[in-house]
Amino acid sequence: VLAVMPKDWCCCRAIAEFEIPFLARKREQVLRNCLVISCAGFGLAVLGFLGGYSSGTILKALPWAIWRRSDGAVAYAGVRWACNGTAGSKLLRSGIHAVSLDEPANCTKWSSMDCTSVEDDLTCSLCQNTAQVTVVPVALTVIAYLLFTNHARQRYIGKDSAQHKVMACFSAFFGGFNFLGTMVTYWQSCVKTAADDPDNHATLGAGLLCMMIGATGLKVLVGLLQLGVPVEEEEDTSREEEDDSDEDESTSLKE
Repeated sequence: VLAVMPKDWCCCRAIAEFEIPFLARKREQVLRNCLVISCAGFGLAVLGFLGGYSSGTILKALPWAIWRRSDGAVAYAGVRWACNGTAGSKLLRSGIHAVSLDEPANCTKWSSMDCTSVEDDLTCSLCQNTAQVTVVPVALTVIAYLLFTNHARQRYIGKDSAQHKVMACFSAFFGGFNFLGTMVTYWQSCVKTAADDPDNHATLGAGLLCMMIGATGLKVLVGLLQLGVPVEEEEDTSREEEDDSDEDESTSLKE
């Protein structure tokens, strides 16, 4: 909807003209940093996407959630797959980590998993439902991030417009914080709830961390920087508009 809004609308004009003085004074440097940060954030989001959608080795390297039971059993999951690993406790590090990549795994799609056969079926069902409803938002976020990065690029290369600034800010604040809620819900359902079980040590995976930092943290940061730099339309365009208006006035006077 915002993409087709007229640039002379009051809200668009206000956002386009808004500036933070110390950012506006370093316009070129700020816009360059916005593009660099956007590319870095997109890269992290892609890593999180790969971990969330994959199974096997990629999921082991970029899991969203990791569970270790007191008997040494290990499991890890994304938004489409959950895997049981055989890594022993000595191969695990406390905190954010991935299990040993050379260990075999038995993976099952969340949509095909029977949580009634799992010891803690309620926790399994909660994570299963959350993972399934997170599949689409993750894909949409990565696609939207590509468009977001393009807006940052257009502003940096001199093709600035109110539309690019408004869309960049909207995507950063609305999209970023909205997706943050999705990530927090996954963390609460698949990590925090599982960690309440004294026999289960649950930790945040590297894939989820990449997605949180890239698709929320860095995206919101870029949005703040973009907001502080006012729009500078191309001078040629404004001059052409003035010339056209002068010609129209002269024509009307002759008539």
